[in-house]
Amino acid sequence: SGFTVIAFAAFLKNKRIYKLLPFIIAFVLFSVYRYTFFTQNLTALGGYFFDDPLDFVDAVIGNNFSPDMSKHPLFYVVMRIMWWPLKFSGSDKLSVLAVVFALIGALNGLTAFVWFKRQCSNYKESVFLALIYSFSFSIWVYSSLYETYILSALTVHLFLLALGKRSPELTLRRYFPALLLLITAALVNPPMLLLLGILAARIITTECAVARKIKYAGIFSGIVLAGFAVGIVAIHLIYQPELELYFLKAFNQPVFKDPAKVVNVQASLSNITGANFLHVLFSQTVNSFCSIAFPFDHGRKIISQYFTSATGIAAFVCLAGFWGMAIIGAFRQRRFLIVSMLYCALVIVPYFLFFLFFNPVEMLLYTAPVFSLILVWLYRSNRLLPGRHTGVVLFCLSLILTILNALAIRSFY
Repeated sequence: SGFTVIAFAAFLKNKRIYKLLPFIIAFVLFSVYRYTFFTQNLTALGGYFFDDPLDFVDAVIGNNFSPDMSKHPLFYVVMRIMWWPLKFSGSDKLSVLAVVFALIGALNGLTAFVWFKRQCSNYKESVFLALIYSFSFSIWVYSSLYETYILSALTVHLFLLALGKRSPELTLRRYFPALLLLITAALVNPPMLLLLGILAARIITTECAVARKIKYAGIFSGIVLAGFAVGIVAIHLIYQPELELYFLKAFNQPVFKDPAKVVNVQASLSNITGANFLHVLFSQTVNSFCSIAFPFDHGRKIISQYFTSATGIAAFVCLAGFWGMAIIGAFRQRRFLIVSMLYCALVIVPYFLFFLFFNPVEMLLYTAPVFSLILVWLYRSNRLLPGRHTGVVLFCLSLILTILNALAIRSFY
């Protein structure tokens, strides 16, 4: 029903509805994500998708800035701020916390839609992209769990909105808001320092002297890294001054003392295999978009299980077609292909390689922060194909994925 409300509003040629649509999207997504929560058992999905609900409940409700929270320091700060006024509502604590997480999910969907509007050729296509994004499996699931990565996706969208369109003006004043939001994104989720790759690609494609490009690449990187370090220290000193800084404490972890004990559990070079790379790729390009019904294994067996399920085959065929059309479209325009390869080399490939080394089996957990970047690339590539088919393709794909994901999520209840 939430999908129907948003899609129907998009088809209405009414300026007032269009102005209200962002609020409609936010309200619908909040309702859907909150409804999906099952707080009697933390969540119906809790723990199954590599999330750690007990850790987050203990940290936020119990005001416990644990070593695990120190990996995502600003997440803890934001959650405590949002949780504090709502805890006086009189509802049970888990329900209040579910409201906070669903609200973050709705805000993430809203900021994604605002960014899509800047990237799309018309309003309807931006709405269809928002539907694909908001009802994709990883976004829907992790917006309905106690997890960090939807807040991370929200900060990525804020960074992209601040970055704006490509401009010939390469100055600190022009990019400073984006730098601050990049620091924010990294403090919520440190791997988002890889967003520096987007800045690097933007600098490379700006038409100005090479010396000026090198100068501002150094300035921007220095500001981000310094701001990140200062933020880490400040948050630790405020919330848990007696706790060792995580990046210092890390050297006392088993991964450094006895790497053999943590192979395939924590970061290890042993994780870098062809099978794991295929799993990482499949998780981001297929599994994050659409899932199959319970029971199934989201670990290394997930690929084979898609081909033993009718819904899995349907999802794979639809997404393979969408990806195939995008790849064909990208090769139709040389400049677009070169720029795509540049962004891929500086952002997406490092992101994949980091989690291939760090934790490839749980890659689904890490798909949300870069999901919209990949989705916009798919959209732009499809726009390069001849004919006016893009809007129809997006609508059909959004409808199919929403139905399949609703069935998959419903199978848990």
